[in-house]
Amino acid sequence: MKNGKDFTTLHLLSELQFEVSRHGAVYGVRRKARLNTNLTEQEVADLIGTTIPGEIVREATTPYKYKLSNGEELELSHRWRYQPEVNENEEELVQETELELQHSENGTMEELSF
Repeated sequence: MKNGKDFTTLHLLSELQFEVSRHGAVYGVRRKARLNTNLTEQEVADLIGTTIPGEIVREATTPYKYKLSNGEELELSHRWRYQPEVNENEEELVQETELELQHSENGTMEELSF
């Protein structure tokens, strides 16, 4: 619960991807990300096994330490974040809204309601 509102976290998992290690070995990975929602636990349970449009992308962060299961400690400076798929109409609406905000009549940023 945050700010008095219930939320449920979705644990998202990417499709299998293949990468080459720094030692030249090929290995398979699945990216993981979390997404907070206002869905009920039952609604979240109903989503298990489904595909959500979008992708899990790498996002830069402040460096932090991460310990591997073998005890090796790494310093990472990224996290994996869910990036929703945006269709052309939604992208145009976002661009138009940003343009309207930049050119409001009094020259200040104003909140728009739709």
